[in-house]
Amino acid sequence: MSSYSNLSKRSIVPLHSSVQQIQRCRAPQNPGIPQLPDLSDIQGDIFYVFPKVAEQFMFFSIKDVSAFKKNLGSFTPTSSINVSEILEKINQAKETARNNRTPLCQVDTSLSQIAFSRAGLNFLGVKELTKDTNFDKGPMKLDRQSLGDNASWEKVFEDGSSHGVFTIAANSTLNCQKKALEIENAFKSSIIILHRENGQVLPNHVEHFGFRDGISQPAIKGLAAPHPGQTVVDPGIIIMGCTGDPIAGRPAWTKYGSMMVFRKLAQDVPGFNNYLASHSEDWRKILPQANLTTPAEGSAWFGARCFGRWKSGAPIQLAPYRDDPALGEDNERNNNFDYTVPRLSEPNEYFCPFNAHIRKTAPRNLLNYRPNKQELADSSIVRAGIPYGPQLTPTCPQNAERGLLFVCYQSSIKGGFLLQTQWALDSSFPVVGTSIKDHGQDPILGVAPAAPGFKPQSFVTSKGGEYFFVPAISTIKKWASATGC
Repeated sequence: MSSYSNLSKRSIVPLHSSVQQIQRCRAPQNPGIPQLPDLSDIQGDIFYVFPKVAEQFMFFSIKDVSAFKKNLGSFTPTSSINVSEILEKINQAKETARNNRTPLCQVDTSLSQIAFSRAGLNFLGVKELTKDTNFDKGPMKLDRQSLGDNASWEKVFEDGSSHGVFTIAANSTLNCQKKALEIENAFKSSIIILHRENGQVLPNHVEHFGFRDGISQPAIKGLAAPHPGQTVVDPGIIIMGCTGDPIAGRPAWTKYGSMMVFRKLAQDVPGFNNYLASHSEDWRKILPQANLTTPAEGSAWFGARCFGRWKSGAPIQLAPYRDDPALGEDNERNNNFDYTVPRLSEPNEYFCPFNAHIRKTAPRNLLNYRPNKQELADSSIVRAGIPYGPQLTPTCPQNAERGLLFVCYQSSIKGGFLLQTQWALDSSFPVVGTSIKDHGQDPILGVAPAAPGFKPQSFVTSKGGEYFFVPAISTIKKWASATGC
């Protein structure tokens, strides 16, 4: 049951607030029902994801610990319960506009969150380990090789000098800038702003290649209303210290925190479009019954083969020949599928290649092969990124900088982000038989030759990134008041 029926673009939809309250009251009385996390203590972007039009990531270093703690004590981040309430207001505004046939009344929002790097925690005096090995060993640059990042990184990421990052989101660029300035002024005595990254939601919620983004997200048990086919996960897969957390024995101060991965990914949109155009006739030998009539249809079909979805979000498994925008828009159907094809043995790639982007990062129905359903659920991440740079149009320079400010949350970087990245870059993944088969890398994220029919081209280049810990709001307050962390 959900009261958010007008939020059709969102894959993660909170349960009705009354349902959350009922479940919270029952949990302590029934040991068989895990107690739900305290939504008022969890920062707001972690699993409900900030509703936004514009977003800024403000990377900083701490210059004065005492002054920083004082400033931190006055900082109130947006909580998950705040986000749930804002989503309810947005939903109500849309319902009112629809019922009254009037223009939508925008809900003003200015949301914020703070996270710390390992270097930042050390500088604050929080030297106890989180038990996330990738975070605790240091900056993301130590994992560059396993990430396949061969290009030059931007200085702030190459240096690994960030102590933390503020995430600021709003319903307009102006409100985002105002909130960022407010935070900067509040902390001006204690931090140095090292770098900013600004993102803007594109029309129809697509990323720069033109594909609708954010469809395949997990639903957290007891906190989100799952759509048909949506992966349902224990809270601890995303939120530390909760049921399902894969890492035992963490320090108490990590409870209700999460690991944030940030990456700046440049996208070569003209190159990708040219690549699709050069394969616009491939349907004739791969799927001749598609009976496409124009080069544009052929390019769109080949792009859907690369992603596993059409630009509308419709899965190619359910719409193998042409896009179906109604399917793509329908959250009750656009994730409710597997890769079964009637009368064909499984697993197969008759409609959707094994190395399609969505099949690499979340393969389905692999029978007795790995990963199984539980392993897939355990590798889930909540994605909360946003595009940066101008959308490619006939009047916009082709060489303008554009891409994705990738953000994801999980309780284990190794079990979430790094595992999915490993799958994307592993030519033999997914395992679909007793012998190794070379499917090729994910054609979107891959950096090496892919399967037959895909030339060795790369359209996404990492400009760097960092690992951060997003603490609970109560932990922030404790650190702010502590004389020595």
